[in-house]
Amino acid sequence: MVDNVEKLSIGQKVHYQPDHYSKDEWDNGIVKTIPDKFENFLKKLRSPYPIETVWVVYSCNHDWDNFQNYTGESTYLKDLHLGWKPKREIKQEGK
Repeated sequence: MVDNVEKLSIGQKVHYQPDHYSKDEWDNGIVKTIPDKFENFLKKLRSPYPIETVWVVYSCNHDWDNFQNYTGESTYLKDLHLGWKPKREIKQEGK
């Protein structure tokens, strides 16, 4: 689990695995946008709570080199983990 936005950088590989997913379920993505430190500072002035979300690209038709050209999704830090997890191959019966 990512517990601090300072651990992330734009372009970093992460995987999304919230509590309601099974242990064999996750989505790989790349961090697209992180609230900057000034925005973070202003939010703390108005609220005692730290930044809880970043924007992550999960679906870009495997065009990961151009992830910044795709739509990101606001994602809670608590549901992110550093690095990608390899997708499991689904074995077909009789093969």
